[in-house]
Amino acid sequence: MTEKHLPQRAGIETQNRADAGADSGAPAARVLLYGLPKETPAGGAVREICAALGIAVTEVAPYQLLQPVGVLAGYEGEPAQLYFGRAPQQPVLVLAGFTSAGLDGLLSALRSEGIRIPLKAVLTETNQNWSLLALIEELQREHAAMHPVRG
Repeated sequence: MTEKHLPQRAGIETQNRADAGADSGAPAARVLLYGLPKETPAGGAVREICAALGIAVTEVAPYQLLQPVGVLAGYEGEPAQLYFGRAPQQPVLVLAGFTSAGLDGLLSALRSEGIRIPLKAVLTETNQNWSLLALIEELQREHAAMHPVRG
C-alpha cells in the first residue's frame, strides 16, 4: 500500500476531531481488531489506514474474548474473566465512536485497498455489554444467513 492511496485525514470526521467535543464523554473513534496480527497483509494495511486517518487501534487477544465490547473500546464497565476456550479463527473489526462520515471514510479506504474482512460490527448501546465472543458468534450467524453455502 502506498501513502498516496490513503484518504486524507482532513476529509474524514471521527470523534478524534477537536470539534467532536472533548466533554462528550464518548471515547475517540477506535477500531478493535481481533485475529488480524500486524504481521499479516490485512492486519498491517488496516493499521496503516487507521494511522493515516488518526483512528486509534486496539488489538484484542483471544484471552480477552469474554470482555464486554464496550470495555474493550474504552467505555466504562466491569471487566470479565479471562477466556481459555477455543478461539474463533475469523478476523473481526469492531468500530466504535465514529461519526457517519468517519465510518463511511474508513470503510471506503478499506475497500479501495482491497481489504476484505467479512465480520464487522459497529459498537451500539445494544451490543456494548455483550462479550466479544458473543458478538463474534452473532456476526458468524448473520454472515452464514446472508451468504449460504451453495452446493
